[in-house]
Amino acid sequence: MTLTLLATVKTELQISDTSADTWLASQITAVSEQVESYCNRIFARAAVTETRQIETPSSRLVLSRYPVDSSQSLSVVYGDDDTAVASTDYRLWAADGILQPDSCWPSCILTVSYTGGYYLPDSEDRDLPHDLEQAVIDLIVRRYYRWASKRDPMLRSEAVPDVLSVSYVDGL
Repeated sequence: MTLTLLATVKTELQISDTSADTWLASQITAVSEQVESYCNRIFARAAVTETRQIETPSSRLVLSRYPVDSSQSLSVVYGDDDTAVASTDYRLWAADGILQPDSCWPSCILTVSYTGGYYLPDSEDRDLPHDLEQAVIDLIVRRYYRWASKRDPMLRSEAVPDVLSVSYVDGL
């Protein structure tokens, strides 16, 4: 699942031919994975079941795929006997993926089944934040210019008068 589309990147780069499509597609995948890794989350919408070991009583549980679709069923069970937690015993902060019990989650194994995440740009229901997609596009554009220029991205300047003087970018 990618966080932007080939057509969107090509529009940003003002490319109309297909000569760079294979390279761009690979970069879209790589950068999307890099952003998800950096953010420590998966953005694509999916039905998920998470099982967590609650070591000490806790006042909230943060789910990994948010926003949570509150129109879909949400199931919370705890303990070895899979005791269902009534929906009236907790509050869901859907946008942030937070489950907050009326009192505290006990020390136990908690299993939550829900649908969460964003519809990605390839969906007609797309709701991925535009600034996130733009960040992915910006990273791809930087890579594209580096790739297309075939030059060392760390090279700041190069001179030849009395045969060569090279300087590189500082601070990286």
